[in-house]
Amino acid sequence: MRSSLGLLALLVAVPAAAATPQDKQACIAASEKAQQLRADSKLMSSREQLLSCARDVCPAVVRKDCARWLAEVEEALPTIVLAARDGAGHDVAAVKVTVDDKPFADKLEGKAQPIDPGSHVFKFEREGGPSLTETVLVREGEKNRIVSVTFAAPSDGAAAAAPGKSDAALPGERVVNPAAWVLGGVGVAAFASFAYFGISGRSRASELRSTCAPGCAESDVDSVKSKLLIADVSLGVSVVSLGIATYLFLNPTRSESKSVSFSPLPGGGALHLSGSF
Repeated sequence: MRSSLGLLALLVAVPAAAATPQDKQACIAASEKAQQLRADSKLMSSREQLLSCARDVCPAVVRKDCARWLAEVEEALPTIVLAARDGAGHDVAAVKVTVDDKPFADKLEGKAQPIDPGSHVFKFEREGGPSLTETVLVREGEKNRIVSVTFAAPSDGAAAAAPGKSDAALPGERVVNPAAWVLGGVGVAAFASFAYFGISGRSRASELRSTCAPGCAESDVDSVKSKLLIADVSLGVSVVSLGIATYLFLNPTRSESKSVSFSPLPGGGALHLSGSF
């Protein structure tokens, strides 16, 4: 999402360059390829093609369609948050993850990451221990889906060899609530959504004012209103999520069982928290 927004901002800031016939052909080819990839549920690859055909060097009709399709693909593209814990319930960051036998993450950072919809096999590997495999069906439009595994507790012999890691030290230990990382990811993703739809909506509104106001088509006006509404809702979700995440970071507590989930709703979403904070 952030890379897409960065490119879109650059396209808005840089004056249009003279388009060559090769540029126009490349734009048309990218728009056609993007639609095929989208039909095949390869949304990440489709997004790359749409960013290409939404450039200023592309024909206006192609650029307009690609910008609209890009917003739809961004909304449909799922995101996941990877997590792992040890046998004592502590978060583990030093874990490598592959998805469908392809490298995906060198370590866990608590950030939302985009992924194509469909069934995926996640393999979590921790140095010095066995790997864990989790098969997950990721749904289109699903945001911040938590994919988590728990590594087995160490054997009695291993625990005896490392008394400093025994449960006797846990009651007084204060750690950052895992929900802080998830909420931080939600807040960042929501702010990115606010920036994208805000820029897109204001740009389209300016275009309508200069071309057809006050007699613009109702569908065009409704499209602008929808984008600005999504931007407002996203900003609200971002402020609330980042505010709670900041509080949790500044107020560490004992590690306990907690649950965090985000449910997308028409025009926004609902954040659910449970546990002790």
